[in-house]
Amino acid sequence: KNVSLKVSAGKFKHEEFGEITFYKEGVAGPIALTTSSLINRILNEERLVVSDVAGTTRDSIDTFVEVNGKKYMFIDTAGIRRKGKIEQGIEKYSLIRTLNSIEKCDVGLIMMDAEEGVTAQDTKIAGMLHEKGKGAILIMNKWDLIEKDNHTMKKFEEDMNEEFKYMDYAEKMFISAKTGQRVDKIFDVIDKIYENRHRRITTGVLNQVLYEAMELALTSAYKKHTGKPNGKAKVDPVTGDIKVYSYK
Repeated sequence: KNVSLKVSAGKFKHEEFGEITFYKEGVAGPIALTTSSLINRILNEERLVVSDVAGTTRDSIDTFVEVNGKKYMFIDTAGIRRKGKIEQGIEKYSLIRTLNSIEKCDVGLIMMDAEEGVTAQDTKIAGMLHEKGKGAILIMNKWDLIEKDNHTMKKFEEDMNEEFKYMDYAEKMFISAKTGQRVDKIFDVIDKIYENRHRRITTGVLNQVLYEAMELALTSAYKKHTGKPNGKAKVDPVTGDIKVYSYK
């Protein structure tokens, strides 16, 4: 069953229990893929089950949150195991729900355990987000448990850069869902990604970017095949004609 929560001013009402409202609705704002521990910190309550045992989350759960007048929807998703280890029944259903959640989200919050480092599941989900053209935030959780010096964060960033080479555009954050360290900053990053994903680019700007990309590619090809290091390709923005100049 898909369960949705709406949080407003810390008040929860339920049609049967009188405390929490469970219902489905659309959201006029960012849709983010994340984990139970982060959602619980945002709600400031243990609303979703959190466990150290992998696979605790079996269904994708939608949580509607309003923060400073802005609406967000967070989707708590089931983990993705290697294809050969996916069993029939509920686990296969969970995988389908997770794939559907990736389709509809704007940004994926890839939550990693700082004590474990980057895992195969982290890179699997990141790859799926990348293939679908989704925004992404690489979040190293449990940062409060790590012994640090002046080089610790840089070392973690280097490791993430190595594991996620194809996602150099992704923001990196170091948080603690348990203590709340830097959790409030996540909303600012989600907002920025959401705005960029929905930004309209004019034809003129798009053409200029394409011309510059063509010139870089053609210049590189010219230098490679001629051995002339000072060559440069230019594309006429009106006619599309290509000219190559060689400088001494």
